[in-house]
Amino acid sequence: MVAAVTAMTGAAPGCALFDKGYLSEANLTTLWAQGQRCLIAVGREGKGARWPQGAQTQRMHRVLRFPWARQWYARRKTQGERPFAEIKQAMRFRRCQLPRAGECLG
Repeated sequence: MVAAVTAMTGAAPGCALFDKGYLSEANLTTLWAQGQRCLIAVGREGKGARWPQGAQTQRMHRVLRFPWARQWYARRKTQGERPFAEIKQAMRFRRCQLPRAGECLG
């Protein structure tokens, strides 16, 4: 994703914000080696939560506890799913109907 943003805009993002789907030791190691600042969610804390495995994941877990990181990552909540917001607001689409088995909505 960072490479795609860099190719489209001509500049790397200052700090990339990712959800937990992008969390892996390989991604963190690659971004760290490239010098790319990023914040990647490591999961919610609570009952049954375990300490993350892997050195880079543990580092990200510690970084996300800083107030500045919480403030930055909170911005993602308002920007994360733009296509869904467009569908709901601009197109006034409020419900989704799934086809029955063997049926096509085409």
